[in-house]
Amino acid sequence: MEKSRFIKEKIEFIYINEKKRILNIAFNINNAYSMQAGVVITSAIINSKDVGFTFHIFMDSVDDKNLSLFDQLAEKFCVNIYIYIVNMDSFRGFGAEKTRFTAVSLFRLCMTDVLRKITDRFLYLDAD
Repeated sequence: MEKSRFIKEKIEFIYINEKKRILNIAFNINNAYSMQAGVVITSAIINSKDVGFTFHIFMDSVDDKNLSLFDQLAEKFCVNIYIYIVNMDSFRGFGAEKTRFTAVSLFRLCMTDVLRKITDRFLYLDAD
């Protein structure tokens, strides 16, 4: 992975095995919203069978249970899931702690910087 000031770690589950049009979809969540993101991912896949998917999930942390579930989901539906563990230091001083927004909601600010090396467009979805 190319170095980024925003990303500490990138975890890859790569299972696309067909040449389809690829749609890149991005999320920013915390570990507690992994299940909701999984539901949105499953819905997108089931309702768009003619499309291949690559999902980019920006998180502050993820536990082993959710990593395993994301891996199983990617394998079952033959899609790619990339999990980016975001460097929280990049967002210190933005004042998120003083508003209704969380630092995790600020991850959207770095998505374009990270994903421009992969795709020229992506769809952002909320998991809730």
